[in-house]
Amino acid sequence: MKVLKRGYAVGRHLIGKNGDRGYAMPIAIGFGLAIMMVSAALLLRSQNDDVTANQQEATGSSLNVAESGLARIQSFINNNRSVSTYNLSAWSNSRATVSTGNLCGPTSTTDIAAFAAGARNWQNVDPASPSKGQFRVVDYTYQANDATRPNSAPGIGTLQVEGRLTNRSSINSLRVTIPVQSGDMSGVPIPGLWLNSGQTGGNTVQGNVLTNDCSVPLSAFSTTGVDPNTSEPYRAYYTTMQMPALPTMPTGNSLNSLPNNAFTGNNNDVVLPHPGAQATTKTLNNGQTVQVYEYGINNLNIPQNGSLTITPGTRVTIYLAGNISRGGDIIHNCTGVPTCRPTNFQIYGYGGTGSTICLNGNNYIDMFVLAPRYAVGVAGAGGSGGIRGAVWVNNWSNSGGCGSNTSNITVLQTADWDLMSVMPQNLPPRFSPIQTWQRQDAQP
Repeated sequence: MKVLKRGYAVGRHLIGKNGDRGYAMPIAIGFGLAIMMVSAALLLRSQNDDVTANQQEATGSSLNVAESGLARIQSFINNNRSVSTYNLSAWSNSRATVSTGNLCGPTSTTDIAAFAAGARNWQNVDPASPSKGQFRVVDYTYQANDATRPNSAPGIGTLQVEGRLTNRSSINSLRVTIPVQSGDMSGVPIPGLWLNSGQTGGNTVQGNVLTNDCSVPLSAFSTTGVDPNTSEPYRAYYTTMQMPALPTMPTGNSLNSLPNNAFTGNNNDVVLPHPGAQATTKTLNNGQTVQVYEYGINNLNIPQNGSLTITPGTRVTIYLAGNISRGGDIIHNCTGVPTCRPTNFQIYGYGGTGSTICLNGNNYIDMFVLAPRYAVGVAGAGGSGGIRGAVWVNNWSNSGGCGSNTSNITVLQTADWDLMSVMPQNLPPRFSPIQTWQRQDAQP
């Protein structure tokens, strides 16, 4: 019995030991498989995270590119504000006209037509570095508040722009709506010369030129210099704006006349304002009230040896019913006089078609001229003769009429909107801040 018990004990010990070894192998294999599965899951998750991160990075980068393109398009429209009330499909019409007459439509510049032609093609955000991404315009549409006037402001413009990275397929699309408001003068460069028709021939303008005549190529205008306010070169532009309406000619005691003996006998040099002249209170565009000496003149014929001098620092306006003939000099020189501005001396021309204002080119005259039916020219201009300020007239007299056929600078743009008392009509619309911003899916 004892032997049997001992054998049983030994057998039981042996059986238990072998059994433990039999269980260890499956457990080890199981743990190994579990570790492999966890490692594989972690690796797969890491790869998915990398893919997701790359996708997010690409999406974010292409979104940034789309935003850059959006800002670029907004800037272009702000610089060519008349296009904001037209669909993109209409921008390429480079010689459009409107029903009110021979006015250029919103797409009359070659810049706008060229922009419209390539707007839907991919363009580099940075021309010098294509790797920074590309953008393109999907579309721009406009909806006027007044359905009976489809291209009028106010209204809503809808702009959609896509952006992409050149080395990735991710494309992001942004769709924004932008309120378009009625126009004001903000951002509108003042023109040194504004013509209803014709061209300047060989005469050069140091300033911006506006024209309402679509039949004249912009290359026909010679401009030079850089706008100090924008650092952009002066250029010629087509415009849908109309010149300001002539102010109502004053009547009664507020309107002065030239002295009775002006330009007669020995009184060939006349100074304005003359003693005893009455001043009238006027309000400028900036809200400032000033004293102005206003004169009514039928025709101004200054003899060859005479002159008409405007005292620097005073304000003189001439309401001209007829013509100014070439003869003696008109002198208004603001140099060295802090209170003197070109718009201190203004001429408004009320004559009919064919009327003329012919000036000598012996000196620069600081002045502003608004004469919508007149031809104006500077005859015999030397190297320092012409107009400093602004001239807005029907046409520029070239070789005929006033004989303004010089290649020298005949107009220097130095006037200021704020210091005038007239404003253009049909001002171009303006963008307000973005109203809605929506990201959309796009296909490569």
